Amino acid sequence: VRDLVADRALVAVAHAGNMGNVDKALVKATLSEAGAKVNYTRNKYAAKGLDAVGLGELSPLLRGMTAIIAGPSEVETAKALHGLSKKLPDFFVLGAMLDSQRILQFGDVDRLAKLPPPDVVRSEMVMQMLPGSSLQVPNVGAYLVQVLQMERTRSESLPAASE
Repeated sequence: VRDLVADRALVAVAHAGNMGNVDKALVKATLSEAGAKVNYTRNKYAAKGLDAVGLGELSPLLRGMTAIIAGPSEVETAKALHGLSKKLPDFFVLGAMLDSQRILQFGDVDRLAKLPPPDVVRSEMVMQMLPGSSLQVPNVGAYLVQVLQMERTRSESLPAASE
């Protein structure tokens, strides 16, 4: 578990139910495209491993056949998880931790999946602040806070996955 979650932005626990080898291969391939890794488990040793690396809040979610997913890009990993939960009825996120700190529930992972990648947001902000752009930014810090708040409001107003 340590090797799986080391230096990963998003660590999630998903219910894997009665997935067969074909479905597990689809999950592995889809997550691999997003740079994420998956490990299936049904024992308590994984919970102890999560506890040891500071992700103990996810341990209670490890009941029955579950998958531990870890990805370096929170948005790309969340998008992959969101897509898989739509394709496979036996696969759905139970909870996740972002940067080893914030516990996320299923709805939070869905909202995260709808955000643009961080590089896109950064480049859009920089392009708007360059000399010659129509936007004049007297206070760059205040502008950054405003842009992030607009993104958050936009992502919260998007319909939930169940709709």
